[in-house]
Amino acid sequence: MPARAIPLIYRIAVIFYGSWSGFGFFWLLSPAGANVVSKETAKAAYALLDMLSKNLYSMHGWYLRWYVLRKADKPTEFVQQEGSSEEDQPKELKILLVEQDEVFGYFFYNMLVQHSCAVDMAKDTAEVMAKTSSVGVQYDMIMINHDLARANNYQIMADIRKSLFMLPVIAYGRNIPKDDMDNRNATGIDDFLVAPFPDSEIRNKMTRWSR
Repeated sequence: MPARAIPLIYRIAVIFYGSWSGFGFFWLLSPAGANVVSKETAKAAYALLDMLSKNLYSMHGWYLRWYVLRKADKPTEFVQQEGSSEEDQPKELKILLVEQDEVFGYFFYNMLVQHSCAVDMAKDTAEVMAKTSSVGVQYDMIMINHDLARANNYQIMADIRKSLFMLPVIAYGRNIPKDDMDNRNATGIDDFLVAPFPDSEIRNKMTRWSR
């Protein structure tokens, strides 16, 4: 995982949520709301927030994609850790990555490729079913964004488990509730991977569920 990607992702999130929240804030202060600031001041604030939410956000996203994540495309050889045997190392895995966010999907895809994994991408239940039912294709596990997995009361997980009840599913995310981890049997998720996704933890999950 590129070390420079994490602060950039945080910065993009702050720009996005901060600027869009500002529109509502200045509307409340404008003559249409509490009438605290003038119409001209509100219009100037809208213009500044528009620049932040579009131009600055897009520039950071472009830099993240092309100057940070793209350089991680080339797989790196897995280095055996000191004190571990070859049997402890995960084999080369074929993983189906379920993700709807383009930037985060690209980030996670490259992170798995760096661990010598063959990765296919899917965005919804239909694509998961199409890829897993393809002749000659056999996945070792599914990795899915936890927010996507829990949407609509874990509907996508229920759909996946109807036909893929034996395939390990690992959900990844930044803020995964403890209740979800404790009730993994009810959600259909076998394990969880929590940000910042340290390499050692990724290897442990792969080793555990590839056997």
